[in-house]
Amino acid sequence: MIGVPLTAAAGQEYRLCMSKHESNAGWASCYYKSVEKWNLELNKEYFGLMKKLPSKYGKYLKKSEISWILYRRYNCDADGQMMYGGGALKGLEIGACLRSMLIDRVRWLKKLSDNVKSATDSKTVEYFNDKQIMGYTGNGKNFPIGNLQICAKVNKRFKYVNVQVEFSWTGHLLDTGKVPFKKKSEGDIYFRFIDGWGNTGDGSIARRSNGYILSLKPVKINKLYGSNDLDEYGTYNLKEGRCKKY
Repeated sequence: MIGVPLTAAAGQEYRLCMSKHESNAGWASCYYKSVEKWNLELNKEYFGLMKKLPSKYGKYLKKSEISWILYRRYNCDADGQMMYGGGALKGLEIGACLRSMLIDRVRWLKKLSDNVKSATDSKTVEYFNDKQIMGYTGNGKNFPIGNLQICAKVNKRFKYVNVQVEFSWTGHLLDTGKVPFKKKSEGDIYFRFIDGWGNTGDGSIARRSNGYILSLKPVKINKLYGSNDLDEYGTYNLKEGRCKKY
């Protein structure tokens, strides 16, 4: 039941622990220490993958994870009971079973995450706007007050869009998150989102002869504090190309 560790460090730590003990109780403690570490690795891979997936696909991964956790529990309990009839070696067998299943699950999640990233990158179109915003003094002179930075990513395979609009001079960032879009016959896309302040908005990206037009309109304002993030709503010109990291 003992699985092969993903990293040399994890395997070395586990083998060192096992070599220090000469009893079933000691070996069982090594299994459970290793299980704790692999649980952390599992959570990292699972939540990392959930962030990559649109919600309509993430729900399937969530159901899969819940089902797998239940299966792991009952499978390893049965393994311990049937192999040793609930005797002293039951805990040792259950620990070995949990560790093996955890390692296999982490490998599967990691492979799935790599595949999703590859598919997402190859099917994602990016649009951007990055320009300096000028202010005006009383004597008619201009001065830079900050940058307007916009990044819109449209994934055609998973059919989601993610738009970020940032005003550097206020520090506010409007982020739609990954939300599904609907495509019109002329190629324009439309989407609804909830921003970080709890406002509901409608968005669209439309193709024009000289580029693209991004439109963001608030449709329902969060009365508690949603008005803090309304400045970033509006209409913007976009160009197709890689977004700058900011």
